[in-house]
Amino acid sequence: SVDYVNQKKLISIINKCGFPTKKEVKDNRGMLAVFLTFQHSSPEIMAYYYPLIKESVDRGDIEQRLFGLYKDRLLISFGEKQLYGTQIVYKDGSNHLADLIDPKNVNERRLKIGLEPIEEYLTHFNLEFEFKQFR
Repeated sequence: SVDYVNQKKLISIINKCGFPTKKEVKDNRGMLAVFLTFQHSSPEIMAYYYPLIKESVDRGDIEQRLFGLYKDRLLISFGEKQLYGTQIVYKDGSNHLADLIDPKNVNERRLKIGLEPIEEYLTHFNLEFEFKQFR
């Protein structure tokens, strides 16, 4: 698949040159490509590169809101609950918001990293946020 080919190329570059910075790739699009390559990789690869992705976020090279997607996807991949409510799962014949850690405070966490309120986000999936489903 294209994801796999991109992944192999990026990992090869990282092994030879280190993890790229926004300055090295010249713009946000380059860092978005790095992010998306890892976001669409196996949970094991995501977990392995998690510290480098986090460092990149801390440096300001990758947006915090994107890191929220990464973290949630990684948590869900390992059977954990998500923090930011970015992951939708397909079960029982329809889409559902994946289980959340502390759903009452999800919008506070989302706001801190630049994400819209969960109620607004879920409209893109024709879903509604029902707090009672997480009690």
